[in-house]
Amino acid sequence: MAQLFERRKRKKLKYSDGSSSITIQSGDTPLWAVSRQQNSNEGTLLEVPQRNFRWAASSRALLSSAGAACGNSPFSTVNFRGQDQMVTPPIIIDTERLLLRRPVPEDVPAMFENGRNPEVARFMDWPICEDIGQVAARNAQRQGLWDSGEEYYWVITLKPNMPVIGGITVHVRKHSAEFGYLMNPQYWNNGYATEASNRIISWLKSESGIYRIWATCDVDNLASARVLEKLGLLREGLLRSFTVRPNISELPRDAWMFAKVCGC
Repeated sequence: MAQLFERRKRKKLKYSDGSSSITIQSGDTPLWAVSRQQNSNEGTLLEVPQRNFRWAASSRALLSSAGAACGNSPFSTVNFRGQDQMVTPPIIIDTERLLLRRPVPEDVPAMFENGRNPEVARFMDWPICEDIGQVAARNAQRQGLWDSGEEYYWVITLKPNMPVIGGITVHVRKHSAEFGYLMNPQYWNNGYATEASNRIISWLKSESGIYRIWATCDVDNLASARVLEKLGLLREGLLRSFTVRPNISELPRDAWMFAKVCGC
């Protein structure tokens, strides 16, 4: 597994930004080619090519095996269901300085470097990463989690060279959506977390069945609290003994609850 991974990670992702579409390739293999859907107020959301769809065994979800080239099919948006709520997660989100996209195996080294960094992991609810194989396995699971609607995850890349500088996750449950992010410390204090999260919130607000968008942070994580306030989320209250932060203590710690009610 390690040897196979070493061979795969040498491929560089190619990014081509056209006036009407964005294409991402791994070597000479196209991963995604998606059309622009311009929105001057909320940035650019990008659509999924209509290709290789299949219905899940349960009729609760529409899965897409799109991940190769577009072929000659027209572009259209694919709906996915997260629990009881139908949502339309964009495969790629293009902002002024960033590009958010679904992860690929070539992203694993950068993910591992983030996960093993004590500054990144301090306020997380998972232990510091020590095994790159575990990161690769988790990354491989994300396709199924996305398809089932259990979790939507994007890597955050920085233009123009597109290094992976962080990640952002969304969990949709019924009428509400929780999001969380992490960022490589090298890129802190540049507004990137705010820029990426703002686009995620814009997407969630566009979903007609989402009424509540929320996030939590440790009581001592002042930087994240400031980001959530900048995003317009209201600090609703203190969650006492909310979760264990294994890189700080074995005991559950308090956390702040932040939320935005759509329409407010």
